[in-house]
Amino acid sequence: MRTRRGASAVEFGLALPVLIYLALASVEYGWFLFVRTQAAHAAREGCRLGATAQMSAVPSPATLASTRTLAVLDEYGFTLGDLTVTTAYSDLTGDAAGTSDTLTVRVDVQYQPIAAGFVPTPAGMTVSLAMMVQGAT
Repeated sequence: MRTRRGASAVEFGLALPVLIYLALASVEYGWFLFVRTQAAHAAREGCRLGATAQMSAVPSPATLASTRTLAVLDEYGFTLGDLTVTTAYSDLTGDAAGTSDTLTVRVDVQYQPIAAGFVPTPAGMTVSLAMMVQGAT
């Protein structure tokens, strides 16, 4: 009867790369979702500020929304060269020209992976949030 000495070490050696890959993939995708959640929170903060501001405010509600979104992203440690914030108004009801019913804040982020090239991840992400403007009907 042959001994099986060393068989466990060989099996462990074969399974170890798969386990390392799964661990790195879990960390990478967890980080991706964390970054996306931070971008969504920043867009929500900016959109809420812009949607509740008076339309006649100076600076404009869209500028307030962009500024607040960028400030929250800066607090989270985002590099301003890696992201773009855009705001837009929409008249969904079509009731009158010049009225805005919703404010949309869009954040485009270039994703910086932890394990670059080891686990496939998207190069960027887009988060968009829309809120009804205060006083809109």
